[in-house]
Amino acid sequence: MADIRKSTDGPDPFSPSAYDFTQIPDYDNDFVVDDDFAEFAKALSAPENASASQDDLTTPPTVFITALNDWRPINQRVRGRRKGSSKKRRPPRRGKDEAREGFVYTLLKWPLLGVVFGWIVLLGAGYMLTRLYIYLYENLVTWRGKREMLRQRLQSQTIYEDWVKAAKELDEHLGNEQWKKTDEYAYYDSKTVRRVKEQMLTLRTRAEAEEKDQSSGNGRIKAIDELRGLVEACVKNNFVGFENPRLYSETYFGTKNLVQSYVDEVSASLTLLLNSRQLTQEDKRTLFKHIHTNFGRTALCLSGGATFAYYHFGIAKALLDASLLPSIITGTSGGALVAALLATRTDDELKKLLVPALAGRITACADPFSVWARRWYKTGARFDSVDWAK
Repeated sequence: MADIRKSTDGPDPFSPSAYDFTQIPDYDNDFVVDDDFAEFAKALSAPENASASQDDLTTPPTVFITALNDWRPINQRVRGRRKGSSKKRRPPRRGKDEAREGFVYTLLKWPLLGVVFGWIVLLGAGYMLTRLYIYLYENLVTWRGKREMLRQRLQSQTIYEDWVKAAKELDEHLGNEQWKKTDEYAYYDSKTVRRVKEQMLTLRTRAEAEEKDQSSGNGRIKAIDELRGLVEACVKNNFVGFENPRLYSETYFGTKNLVQSYVDEVSASLTLLLNSRQLTQEDKRTLFKHIHTNFGRTALCLSGGATFAYYHFGIAKALLDASLLPSIITGTSGGALVAALLATRTDDELKKLLVPALAGRITACADPFSVWARRWYKTGARFDSVDWAK
């Protein structure tokens, strides 16, 4: 873990060096080849068939497809009547009720449409009133007095150690510490967790004693073997619900004391199994391979959501400062761009890169409204294809 007494492992966010873009690694390197993007832009334009060879004359020409905005009206080209032509066109013959709409459709079409739109308006008004009630209740009733002071203190912290202290003070004031002491909860099996933790503690204590005295345990099953079997059976993804998100959403810091003690005991048992001299290297390899399969690995999944992508930089910076940035990172849309940035650099490079000066390199929305609105109307695309490829 990183030093929690520090706000960041890189440059201080408020120091002048953090805003110096020349300190960013490869600040003057765009990692692009202009000739390649010129060819890419040429490929996006209409194909040119002027210099086709004889072999290509037998093949049908390529159909070039252009994206159009769904809201843009489609104007169908209609051939006009020739001048001087006195021949009148006959109106198209249509049978009786060919579309099988009937008179009910004619009578109820607009009333039903009005009912639907009215219901949407009522739902929107109800939602706005609900949000207004929540806003007023939180500001006038919930967050007042000491709890509001503690919450503001929590939100103003810049060092993780100070944030933990402020979160514990707020939990103590709100009565969340009593919730932590109560083992029973509907979203996990507290009895199984308590029984497994006590059994694991007993076996670990015996295994540590046998580790010091290699002569003990001859002729009977060793405690280290029993501990290995118990760990292999219990270290699984969301074992009896101990990873349920609700267990970690009731307080500002921490969870049930029973769950935390179980996690600590599992960590201590795994450390003993890893360093034990009573197990062979093959036994350890098999054990941790099974645990890797059953428990899995931590992955950071970054969503898209337009401007939400900017929050990913702060999340990555916080995980990096705590030395918790996982090796598996994925994302969609804007999250994919941030994931590509994180996955192609080492931690030391990211500490120099994730600074306020990086904002000068984020130019995805640099086009003015007059430019991207015209592009959106013509093609349905918000961003330029060449700029997005870069």
